[in-house]
Amino acid sequence: MGAWKLVCDVSPCPTPVANPIVDTEFRFINPTKVNATLEYAFFENDGTFCGCDRDAFAPNKTTVYTASGERNSSPSLMQCKGNSGALKSIVFASHEGDEISIGGATQTGFLTHLFGNITTAPDGSTFYANSMAEAGMKGIAITPHTIVEIKAIHQACVNFPPVGPLK
Repeated sequence: MGAWKLVCDVSPCPTPVANPIVDTEFRFINPTKVNATLEYAFFENDGTFCGCDRDAFAPNKTTVYTASGERNSSPSLMQCKGNSGALKSIVFASHEGDEISIGGATQTGFLTHLFGNITTAPDGSTFYANSMAEAGMKGIAITPHTIVEIKAIHQACVNFPPVGPLK
């Protein structure tokens, strides 16, 4: 679990986002030898689901995204109207249709809120800002209740048109 922020000099942020004054970078890391699938879902501050994305998550892979990058994706993977909210990410080892199995899949992650004049390295891999705050994303214990939430997040992603069913 983490939080996203995206603030522009005009409100709401236009699409495409050109020069945000606050943005969030997410780094997801697969610390296992398991080939997994990473899904991460965006929620508004009031809890409304507003976007999702999916990535193949190879062993020891680091995947990096930004809130502005997700907003700029085509079709838009982040259709949030506000400028902040929750981010919930899940990983799973295998699937059969829309049913998922967590297996030995785990993840760790960090988020960095970038403030001020945000610039990007020429290769798009690094972001610089006047100031920033970094935190580890909160790990959540796997319990029967969180399994229900994991399945709900997955179904929201499957039903989200740009992401769709697993192949």
